Amino acid sequence: MRLIDADKIPYVQNEDGVLEDFAYRYDVNTLPTVEAMPVVRCGECCFGQKPISVDMQEGYMYCKLQCKYKDIDAFCSEGEPREARDGG
Repeated sequence: MRLIDADKIPYVQNEDGVLEDFAYRYDVNTLPTVEAMPVVRCGECCFGQKPISVDMQEGYMYCKLQCKYKDIDAFCSEGEPREARDGG
């Protein structure tokens, strides 16, 4: 089972100009999925910091929680957005 983005279901206008739900005739398997819970990428996480190593500067963050370098697009279950830590 997957969560679909129901906002992406197309609507059609009938003869009276009223929008009708097209879902009963639409293949929902073609709709994009949505994430069940918000994901914080390493590049946006409060535990991530720019790498000291010149070789790792491009595309990587140092995770202070896991004590290792991670791709900036990676994520984990313990990540927190930077603005949440800063108070907004």
